[in-house]
Amino acid sequence: MKIAVISSLTQPTIKESSGGSEVWTANFILEHEKRGYSVDLYAIKNSIETKKINLIKIFDQSLKEYYKEKNWYFLKGDLNQIRTKKEQFISTIYTSTIIKLLINKEKYDFIVDSSSYPAITFNLNYLGKKCLVIQHFPVDFSLIFYYKNLYEKNFFGINRNLYFIFPSSFQYEKTAFIPKSKKFLIHHGLNLNDFHFSESNGNDNIIWIGRIDPNMPKGCDIVLQIAKKLKKKTIISGFIQNKMFFENKIKPLIKNLSNLVTFIEKLTFVEKNKILSNSKLFLFPIQWEEPFGLVMIESMATGTPVVAFARGSVPEVIKDGETGFIINPSDDDIRGNFIIKKTGIEGLCEAVERIYSMPEEQYRKMRRACREHVEKNFTVERMVDEYEKVYEEILNKKTS
Repeated sequence: MKIAVISSLTQPTIKESSGGSEVWTANFILEHEKRGYSVDLYAIKNSIETKKINLIKIFDQSLKEYYKEKNWYFLKGDLNQIRTKKEQFISTIYTSTIIKLLINKEKYDFIVDSSSYPAITFNLNYLGKKCLVIQHFPVDFSLIFYYKNLYEKNFFGINRNLYFIFPSSFQYEKTAFIPKSKKFLIHHGLNLNDFHFSESNGNDNIIWIGRIDPNMPKGCDIVLQIAKKLKKKTIISGFIQNKMFFENKIKPLIKNLSNLVTFIEKLTFVEKNKILSNSKLFLFPIQWEEPFGLVMIESMATGTPVVAFARGSVPEVIKDGETGFIINPSDDDIRGNFIIKKTGIEGLCEAVERIYSMPEEQYRKMRRACREHVEKNFTVERMVDEYEKVYEEILNKKTS
């Protein structure tokens, strides 16, 4: 079976990328390669290329590199003008992708769209091939409403060839406008062999890893507040998506906490693995409705428990009290009846203190539970098993 997989332009599609969607796509195609699939990967330069994974290069640079080269990275000057230029550039690149797919389409049994870019998705609908669209963004992002508008009005028969994969039931249940016959729920997975499990942490630090961007806020600033309040050693590692936000909001906080906080912008895959497995806990006070949060299962795979706000997929990924703690975001935003009753930053602080004060054997038990939870629910093998069932189902359907 031959498939086409369209990836993001933000970073190379490799397991070492700092972007969750790129890492997911890399694991996805490598597992398919193991199972004998032939894959054409549409991605940027330096992405995965093997005997069975053929890289069809979309562009020579990552978006980050290109924006920096064009002086768009710092978002100086007329912001609307810069955004327009960015959108025009991305549209041009993805138009060339569609043209390449059009030329090659007869080779593919189906197409997997992991680009997170609506213009790709809607154009794919007219290639006459069954297409799986992977939802990497929350349901309240504009692209979902775009889908909603098209589905309700059925512009050009938009639902003809598209099938949607949601990585969390939180997302799945918020898309009632998409018929159940056109959507599937499959939790993300990872290759456990890539993550070293440690029953005890080597260091007593908090760890936070994520994208630093006010438009997709993952709570880096809140982690810094908690480090200050609790006087805990903390490691921050982030892909700086928005340089202005980092320079104005995050960097000054890190500088003021230089005795407690270590900032590492880039981590190799080996370094990330080591830091995660040696940390006391992973703190994830997300400020958006997290679609899945691959980094949570990466942390638990190493044995490191996770403390997070109950937004988006978090209650599906963490077992409250067993693999970490789930905290309601505020008294006005109660998502569940969790062990810790305090909310917001106070709740996070209590959870952190609980983990630090655990007797050694209880803490080791939590670390073992983290690994077992991932082994049972979030492996790439389990994930692709479920995808294969979807392939069989949609390939047997007539185009409608």
